[in-house]
Parts: sequence; structure tokens; C-alpha cells
Amino acid sequence: MAMVEITAKSNKINYKIVRLISGILLIILLLDTKVCVNSFFQSFSFSHLFHVETIINSLDVARIMAHVNLFSSFGSRVTGYEGCDLAAKYIESFFRNLSLIVMINEYSIPIPLDRGGLVKIDHGSHLNSSYKIYQLWPNGGLSCFSGTISGRIVYGGKGSLEELNGLDIKDSIVLLDFNSGKNWLNAAKLGAKAVIFVEPSYTTKYEALSKSCLGPFSFPRFYVTRDVGIILKDIADSNGVLSISASMKWEEVKARNIIGILPGESAEDVLIISAHYDSWSIVPAISRASEDSLGISILLEIARLLANNRHKQTIWFVAYSGHWQGNAGAVNFVESILLNSTRKEKYWLQIGIDISSESYLMDCLYVSSIYGSMEPSTGWSVGTRGTIFALTSTYIARLGWIKRHFESLLNVPVESMNVKEYFPAGVTKLIDLINFGLTYESRFGSQIDFYMLDTEPSLLASCMAITLRTQYARRMTWLTPLDQSIRWNHILPQAVVIAALIYGLANEDFEQNPPYDYSIASPRRWNTLGTGLSVFGFSTLRGKTVEFSDSTGWYEPLSRALVRLQIYESQAENAWPFAFRYTFSDENGSFVFHGLVPYTTWHTDAWKFDDNGEITHVVDRGFYGTAEGVVGGLRTDIYPISVNSSAIIPLFKCRQVTLFDIINNVETVGLIIRDYRNPNHNYLNSFMVSLGSFAALGGGRGAYGFGLGIFSVYSKSPPVFLGSYVAADGVISIFVREGERLIFTFNPNPQKYSWPTIVLTNSSLDNPEGNGFLISNSLAIPATLFQAALDMYRMVSHRYNNLAKFNIRIRFAEQMLEKALSYLEDANKSYLKKNYSALYACSYLSIQCSYNAYAFVVMPSYRETSFSLSFFSILIIAFSIFLEKLVFGWRSIKRFTVIFLLMITFFTTYAFVHPALLIMMNSIMAVVSVGILLLLFLVISIFTFEIRGLLRSISVKLLGEHTFEKAGAIPIYVHAISYSIESMRKRPLITVLTMISMVLLAASSIAFASVSYDYIIVKGPAYTGNLPYNGILIKVLYGFPPERRGAIFDMNTVTYLRYVVGGEYEVSPRVWMYPQPQGLRPIAEVISERGVVYRSSIVFLGLSQTELHKIFEGYVQGPAVFMSGHECILPRE
Repeated sequence: MAMVEITAKSNKINYKIVRLISGILLIILLLDTKVCVNSFFQSFSFSHLFHVETIINSLDVARIMAHVNLFSSFGSRVTGYEGCDLAAKYIESFFRNLSLIVMINEYSIPIPLDRGGLVKIDHGSHLNSSYKIYQLWPNGGLSCFSGTISGRIVYGGKGSLEELNGLDIKDSIVLLDFNSGKNWLNAAKLGAKAVIFVEPSYTTKYEALSKSCLGPFSFPRFYVTRDVGIILKDIADSNGVLSISASMKWEEVKARNIIGILPGESAEDVLIISAHYDSWSIVPAISRASEDSLGISILLEIARLLANNRHKQTIWFVAYSGHWQGNAGAVNFVESILLNSTRKEKYWLQIGIDISSESYLMDCLYVSSIYGSMEPSTGWSVGTRGTIFALTSTYIARLGWIKRHFESLLNVPVESMNVKEYFPAGVTKLIDLINFGLTYESRFGSQIDFYMLDTEPSLLASCMAITLRTQYARRMTWLTPLDQSIRWNHILPQAVVIAALIYGLANEDFEQNPPYDYSIASPRRWNTLGTGLSVFGFSTLRGKTVEFSDSTGWYEPLSRALVRLQIYESQAENAWPFAFRYTFSDENGSFVFHGLVPYTTWHTDAWKFDDNGEITHVVDRGFYGTAEGVVGGLRTDIYPISVNSSAIIPLFKCRQVTLFDIINNVETVGLIIRDYRNPNHNYLNSFMVSLGSFAALGGGRGAYGFGLGIFSVYSKSPPVFLGSYVAADGVISIFVREGERLIFTFNPNPQKYSWPTIVLTNSSLDNPEGNGFLISNSLAIPATLFQAALDMYRMVSHRYNNLAKFNIRIRFAEQMLEKALSYLEDANKSYLKKNYSALYACSYLSIQCSYNAYAFVVMPSYRETSFSLSFFSILIIAFSIFLEKLVFGWRSIKRFTVIFLLMITFFTTYAFVHPALLIMMNSIMAVVSVGILLLLFLVISIFTFEIRGLLRSISVKLLGEHTFEKAGAIPIYVHAISYSIESMRKRPLITVLTMISMVLLAASSIAFASVSYDYIIVKGPAYTGNLPYNGILIKVLYGFPPERRGAIFDMNTVTYLRYVVGGEYEVSPRVWMYPQPQGLRPIAEVISERGVVYRSSIVFLGLSQTELHKIFEGYVQGPAVFMSGHECILPRE
């Protein structure tokens, strides 16, 4: 094997480079030239090169392989699981065997522990057989399952609606292929009890992450190995029954950071080398994660090499746990060791190792897009460069020495190494393998996916810290329950670079020649840059979880609540679940988080669970919770402006309501479209692209641009106690107190749509406006979109019929309601036949038709009738007063009685000819409010007149008569009205004739105004000419990339179109992958198997054919390159 060959060569010394350097030095001395020898030796000294060669040639890849194999054999290395504990013990033992001084940094962390599960088969030849079953990571990182589930098992393939057609999903256990995307939600929304995934032969991290949703949706999901899956498929084919017993709970576990100290000549000058040894999988009990152990394995090999060599600096080898829990291990290391230690060491630099085998190139990075070195909502734009500490020129200047030192240390020719055949062609020096991301423009290097750096907590504490991370690595096989294959030919070049760097730095004499002023980078909790406008630090959050007591009327501590800290909103566009950190509040409700970035918004929430893993308490967003904001003193968003911050998190006892299928049904797209392009470059703010800006109705919450309405049936107002989570995948979790009766509305973009697009009222024929959903236990509404289509049709049809009773008819609304009813009937038939794909297509169409009638006809008419009621109320009240004085002219109580009777008569007559009083639920209050408003105007007028009189009398008393004033307007108007009425009573005939004329004029005007244009759908002859394309092009706007809110379609659109066009057309989605938007000049990197790296700036613009051939010669076949709009470059294989 190649690796054995490397080890065999490691004892040989290559003297070629020694003789070469000796010859160069001899020539320089003989010629007595003034060559810059000092600078030459600075970057390429003989002794340094000789020893680096020794270290490099001693690097044993076979040992790294052995470490990786051992780590992957421990089982799951998810923090808190047995494999992680075994890995920690192995690392500790390895350090002790090297005679390193070992320190254990222990901390507590909550983890959902899978205590094991069994699936028992109660059918056929496998009767009473039991097999191992595993649980998936909790949805939203929260709700676990503990208990027993029994039911019939059905096999749904990849879980698409078409594959589920004909299966009895409700109350069944559904078996699905693991590589089925998010289709497990189809089973959940059709009423399945649970889903079991079958182990695939290959999968990706995107498949793994799609098996969970960001919302705390309580739904059991399990995983079985391939052989068990085959047995379960046989049971499903024979309509078998099985039961599942499993237990997963959040438990507080002890996690450990292992620190191995290798003393150097200078005990106080410390170089920290770190890597994490834990892993993560969507199935936490199965996480071999071979490739995820490369970093720690290389660290152990370098520790072995350096333990046998003298060096100046003391080296700390730090093995972290808790990496996938928001860098919890690294944060605790900084808090416990760097900031609270009484040691006198100088921590000159920390180097993190985060390696993948997808490339042999590495980035040198100092920040990530996740942890919080920049404000998520603004940290991407150029405008924040002066405010976010990590992007300021003052801070970046601190890092300049790192690049200079690294370039010097890595200026080593590959040709001089015995392992040179393992380096790609074109790599002449080690420095060719590393890219520096130490400036504002290059801070994300060549990373093409989200990532976190274990070194960032140290960086926040003012220390110098960078991480070496593989370039262009998407790490597609990480986070899965399958093991990872490793391309070992890419590991040696990276290991060589790391070893050379660490060895070179370890032998730097920082005591005599410090690379920077250590006082600016010594560990501290608070630091300012420049004029103090930019601050960074390591802030601590201390808070309490509390519950409002109905008996005392105040808040009482709530113990043992699970508290989550997040730099992003958990439901936001750019949420990344591994950036979350968790802790339990103690018996007094107190909790602590360390390592918050100052002047950055952090978010917290909290929960409590019962013995079955169901959520019993959630953050209260209602009146007694965070609805009052800062004024109320309760807040879950923290903005640290000092070393210490505080928060009080209010919770309440709740029941959960789950809604599915919540989409933008007007445009038939999901709430959020994921953008899988590089998320770490300028101007692309989002992991997912939202379709709107935030608005909330009745307690909807989050930074996701949706309006969620939660209303009590009786009061039509939000519940007093309320919580909600809107997930990007259309699953909404709502939390209210038991006994509430609620209706729900949803608007995907309140700024764009005036009315809700989805309404859920639990309607009936007797009560089309809705009975509301009684929340006596946790409730999930199956086939939510079908229920919404039914409720929408009944409500809109009922309201339109109320208008039609008064001859308010609009043909467009009638057409829409006819189509809505037709599609609704088809959907109901499909539901009964278990044709789920047709059910959802028809539900889409029905709810769209109902919404068209609702938004464009019914509700605008209702709004107009409410306006007209207000207008006519003024006329009726004024006319009643006028008519009483004209006809009766009574005084005292009789006058008020007559006026009241006249108003009742006129309003009753008005109710017969106008729908306002019938359709408005608060019509009486509207009339009363108009009366009060008129009375208010009268009182204000009298008050104004009297005040003016008083002021005039005071003026005359002080100064005497000194002005000429005209009579007041109010007395004139009052006198004029009174005189006019008396005149009309004296001339009854003229009065009657004039009134008849006015009535006729008003009636004719209203009659003419009652006719208006209308929209209807008409059919015309088909076009018979020659068509340029036999099909229909459907697009949004024109050529806009997704982050500009254009050109967005998804599978909901495709489902809708396929049903609409039927079998006569073929729906062919087209996908355009827009290039990554960049704020800088275009940069292209062409990397071939020959190892050639070609960087160009605007070189591809305006080139001639000859120039193109020179650039692409050897890579492209054919006579031309991009000579027309229909060509592209394809790899030869």
C-alpha cells in the first residue's frame, strides 16, 4: 500500500536539498555579493528546513488511518453518547503515553439520549420477533419520544403523494426509504402515527437534515438497518401489525475537553493546537463519522512527532467535545481555562484543525458565518464593515503577522521531500496548498457551505486564533448514519502543511522576538478597537425561567426547563441548528450562558417536557409574556452591551396544535425556498430565501415574513397565553392553554395581500363561519390544506350569499365559487378513495378559487358596506333629529323618545335595502360609535365657543373694549337651522315637494352608481397559426435571481400544473443556477488533475477565439468555445 511505502521512506534523509543550499551559500561567499542573505535565511533557513524535512518524512499516514479507524469503531461519538466517552478516554490515554501533562476540562450539557428501542412484530412468520430500532434527532432540536406505538405498517417507498396513493395512512406506521427528502411530512400530515426510515446504501447530509424540521413538531421518526428494513417491507406487504417501544429524553450529561500539555524550553509561551473529537448524525445513536475524526487524528499524530523533538514553545493539544452543540466545548474551554485560570502563560496563537478529504487545499480562516462574529441580519453587507469587530480594518491588521509567518514557514520546496509523489503536479512549495482568508474580502476563503470554527470563542476573548480548513469541501456524507469514505491521497498534503506550520511555530522564539504586542491579545472579557465604536468580547448571560401564577398574580421560578441560545431565530431564513446551545435551568429557574458576542442580538427560548417527551411548557408570547416587549420587562432577545447580561424567560403550561401544508397558496410555492449556493459570500444573506417581510397577527412570531393569526372564537382576539413557531417547511406549531377554542388564519405576506390566504375555522353546514377547534389535548389537523379549502369555501360562500340577498351580484365571484365547489367535491372524492395526489391538487385549486372570490369580491364589498354604514349612520341620526323638530317639535323626554323611534325606523328600513347591518358582526357598536362621534363634535364646538367667550370677557375686563369682532359662527349656524326649520313648518307644501325632489335625485344617483364593470372568464377560439413553441412558459418576473424575490417555483407549483393540464401536456420544470453574486471583481479558479491553478480577473470577458484556445487548451474538445449561446464546458469523463 502507498501508506506503508510512505512510512518506509520516513527514515531516509534526502541530501539533495542540503547540497543545493550549501552550493548556493558557497557561491554567495565566493562572489562577495550583497545578496539579501538575512531575508533569505529568515524565510528559508538551513536548520529549519532540515528539521521540517525530518518531521514531514516522519509523518505516518498509517497511524492517522489507525486513529480514524479506532474512532469510528467506538460507535456514536455524539457528545454524551458512549462512543464520545470512549474517544475521550483514548485521547487521554494517548496523551499520557506520550508523557504529556493532561488536564480534563469537564462541563455539563443537555443532550437527547436514545436509550434504545425495539420494534416487535406481531404478525406471520416473524411473530414475536424483536429488532433494534433507533430514533432520529428531535424536530426543532426539542421534542423527543418515549413510549409505545402500535399499528399496521405500510410501505410508502420514497413517500411522494403518488406513491402513497391507495394506502391507508391514517393511524398507520409508514415505512419509507431514507433517501426520500422531506416526504415523511406527507405521511405525518395524512395522519400516520410514526415513520420508520430504512438504511440506504448511500446518502448525503442534505437528505439527513431533511429528516427533521426546524419547528418543534412532535412526531416519532425511527431508523432501522437495511436487513431489518427488508423484514419490515415483507410485513407491510402482508398488512402486518407491529409495536415500537423506544425512549429518548433530554438529559444532562458530562462532557470533557482533553488538554495535553507538551512543555517546551519556554514554559510561559504557549501555542494551542485544537480539534474536536465528537460527531453528529441525524440518528444520534449511529454516528461512525470517519471523516469527522480526521482533525483529531492528525492532531494526535503531530503530538506524537513533536513529543520526540525539542522545541521552544510549550504546546497545548486541545481535544474538544460539544462542537456540534454550538461550540459548547470550545466556549467552556475559554471560560474555564483561558479567562479564569491563574496561570501565567502567554497564549500566542491557537490553530484549529478541521479537515476533509474532498480536497488537498486548505483555507486559513478566522471567522465563520455562523457563530456570531458578525450580526446575522447585517453582517454580510459592506455597510457593516465599520461596526462588526471582525470586519474592521483595525482588527484585521492584528492578523497580518500570521500570513507573513505562515508564508515564511511554508516556503519549503516539495521537491525536497521523500513524499513528493503524493503532492499534485504544479505544487512546488507548501505555501501553494494554503489560501489565506484573513481579510474582510477573503474572510470566508473558498468555503462553499456553512461551517463553525472551534477557534472563534478564543478569538472573541481577544486571543489570536485561526483554523486550517479544507477548501471547496461541502462534506456531503457528514451528519448521516452511514460511515464516510476517505480519499487518503488528499490527506497527506494537508497533514504535511499542518505539521510544518506547527513545528515551525513551536520553534519560534516569541519570548525574544514577539510577533506582536501580547498586551493587545491576552485573554480578556472585553476589548475595544480604535475609537471604541467596535467592541468584541466574551459576554455572560444570566437568566431565569419563570411562569405566571394565576393565584398570586406574579411570576414564580420554573425549574429544570430546557433553555436554548441561538444567534439566529430558530425559524429564520438562515437558521443553522448546530449553532444552537442548550442548558437546563436549576431548581431556582436560573441558567447561565457564556461566550455571547457583544452588540449582537441573541435569541433564547425554553421548554419543559413530560415523561413521554411531549412539550408541557413553552415561551409565552402573549399578554403576560413577551408581547409587552421591553416595556413589560420580559424579553427573550438579548443585546449584550457589557460583560454581563440578563434575561427573564416567561413560560406557560400549554397544549400543542400542529398545522401542515401552510404555503403561499396564491403563488403555489412554499414559504421559503432554500438556496444551496455558497452562503458565505457578499450580498447573499440567506441559507433560504423568504417570500416577504415579517408581520404578525394575533401572536405570530419570528423573522420569517408571515402573518399568523390565532384568535379565540368568542372574543375574536388572541389568547392571553400564546406561543407559535412557523417552520420553513410549512409546519406550524401553536401552543395555547387547554380549553381554548380557536380559529387560525395565515397570510404569507401581509404587505402584499390584504386578506388571509388560508383560514381554518372548523366550519359546518350549520355554522359556516366556524365553530373553532377545541384544544382539550394536543391536536394535529390532518390534511390541513383540505380542511382549509373546506372552511374557506363555506365561509366565502356564506358571506357572498349574504350579499346576494340584497342583489349584490358579481359574476366573477360566482364563477370562482362554482369552481371552488367543483374542486372541493373532487378533493373529497379523492380523499375517500385515498388518492392523495389528487386530493392535494384539488385542494390547491379549490382554495385558490375561494381566495379569489374572497379577496377580490367578498371582502372588498364587506369593507365598502362598513364604510357606507358609517356614512348613512351620520345621515340617519342627523335626519332623525331634523325630522322630529320639523314634524313634531316636542321638548323634554318626548323629543328624545321620538328621535330614538325615528332612528329605529330608519335603520330598520336601511336593513331591508342594505346588507351592512346583517353582515357586520359589530354593526350596533358601529352605529353607537357614530352617534358618540357626532355628540363629541357638538360638545367640542360648544366647549370651543364657551372658551372663546370666557377669554373675551377676561380681555375686556383687563383692557376694556379694544377690538371689533363679528358674531360667532356657531350661534349663526344654530340660529339659521332653527329659523329654517320654523320656515319649513310654515310652508309644508314647498317643504314636501323639495324633499321629494331630493329623494328622487339621491335614488337615481344611487341607481346609476350601483352598476359597475365585472370580471368573468370567457372562452374563445384557439390560435391556429404557427407557434414558435408547443407549450406554455410560466415564470415569475423577468430573470431575477432568488435573492431578488424572482424566478421562484417549487414542487407545489409543479403539482398544481400537472393536475390542471391533465394528461394532455407534459410539465417540464427548468432550473437555472444563477452565478454567485459577488461584491468584488470576478475571480475564476481552474483546477485540473495536472494541479494547475489559474486565477484570472475579468479575463473571460471580451476574449478572442485564439485567446480562449490558449487558456482552455488541453481541457476542452471541439473547434470552438462559447461561440454561440448553446454551448457549455463538460468534463471529458
